Amino acid sequence: MTPEQAPDGVREAVEKEVKHINQKVRSKAARVNNALRNAELEVLKGQRGGKRYRKPHSKRTYQASSPGEPPARRTGALRLQWAKGVDGGSSGSGGAKYTAYIESQVPYAGYLENGTSKMAARPYVEKIKEKAKAGIAQMEDFSRVGSVVIKDKQQWIGLIFRNAVKITCLYALPAVAIFAVTGERLPLSVLECLAFSSVMQLLIGVIPSSGGTGSTELVFLMLFGSMTEKSVCGAAMILYRMATYYLPFLISIPLLFFGKRSTEA
Repeated sequence: MTPEQAPDGVREAVEKEVKHINQKVRSKAARVNNALRNAELEVLKGQRGGKRYRKPHSKRTYQASSPGEPPARRTGALRLQWAKGVDGGSSGSGGAKYTAYIESQVPYAGYLENGTSKMAARPYVEKIKEKAKAGIAQMEDFSRVGSVVIKDKQQWIGLIFRNAVKITCLYALPAVAIFAVTGERLPLSVLECLAFSSVMQLLIGVIPSSGGTGSTELVFLMLFGSMTEKSVCGAAMILYRMATYYLPFLISIPLLFFGKRSTEA
């Protein structure tokens, strides 16, 4: 680059960096938008403390909200009919200013928020904002940690290695459980055992069940039952479920309780 070309080169580099920053700002605005929408869905659900009424044209009833509470869900229109968007763009100085928003599409939303001469207000806007702040802060933490990890090759290589070890141990558990019951190895190589376990995890993921209850037992017996006796496979399956689900679940209860207590303190 010659001295005469230097100003043009610097200007191009600055413009490229500004464009990159503007894209990041807009991306953050879109994430704020999603946080507002998620907060709205949370605030406008759940039980309320008012009287019970019958729904129009139906035999079903619903519990109305008390004054000061967010509106109760009667038809679900207020909770579901929202538009979201991001306004703004590049300013004259080369920077960018974006505003993320969500807007209710039902005509009575303002009456519920502010009240009328015949109805007390059921405010919900500030509650949505407050709930969204926690989600936005969490997203910022994830984004910051992710940026640090991506820039530090040693960290993300370590993460990949640790996850590979974790998944390998998880996929080896069925063979370990069968060995613990019989004292004999499966007629499979290590790679074949890992492949069987990965297929098992794939099938468990596509069968709808809560916490894999029922689907895990079924798939385990289907895949490994042909290699061992049914009684052996059943005992191994119980050991496998104890190690991967029930035991961690029981351990997490006191940890969750004491963790919540320490956070409150």
